[in-house]
Amino acid sequence: MIRDSRLTLRIGVGIAALLVLGTASVAHAQYQSPPPGYYAPPPGYGYPPPPPPPRVYRSGLTVGAAIGGGGISASNCGACGGGFAFELHIGGMVAPQLAIMADISSVLHSYDDGLGGSNTLSNSLFAVAAQYWVAPMVWLKGGIGDAHISLSDYAGNTYGTDEDALGFLLAGGVEVFRTPNFALDLQLRFMHGSYSGGGATNYAFLVGFNWY
Repeated sequence: MIRDSRLTLRIGVGIAALLVLGTASVAHAQYQSPPPGYYAPPPGYGYPPPPPPPRVYRSGLTVGAAIGGGGISASNCGACGGGFAFELHIGGMVAPQLAIMADISSVLHSYDDGLGGSNTLSNSLFAVAAQYWVAPMVWLKGGIGDAHISLSDYAGNTYGTDEDALGFLLAGGVEVFRTPNFALDLQLRFMHGSYSGGGATNYAFLVGFNWY
């Protein structure tokens, strides 16, 4: 009986040893080094995350100005032509992409009157406008207000051309440089005043300076 018990014990120990060796072999096969050409990156040396996109932040008060060149066009208008153009605006951001503002713009065309003096035709618009950024650096603007056209000489005298009418504004721009609170843009502007003589239209290309 004692010999049978010892034999049974030895068989059990042998089986246990075989199980331990088999488990160790499986573990070794699972955790052995990868084949040549496949090396895991060392801990802490993974690829860095991509840089964050540039921040575009607009809020609160917005104010700006633009200068450039343009022209005044109208039917049967001998005093129309190209000249200096400008724009001024002040308003506020009502949403991250939308601003409501007061917008003043004008084109001034000066020319020789043929008598040794000079005359100036101005076509201006005092408007309430909405400016919307359709992309982070691209905006569109539309407005409506009071258009005013005037023809005056060097002494400020007018010659029957001094009228107010309903006016409309369309503009678009691309910001070519910006910081968190400033933008430099290039813009195209069109304005039309519905005057009694058939109306007059401004067109202008401006460089704008804007603060937010």
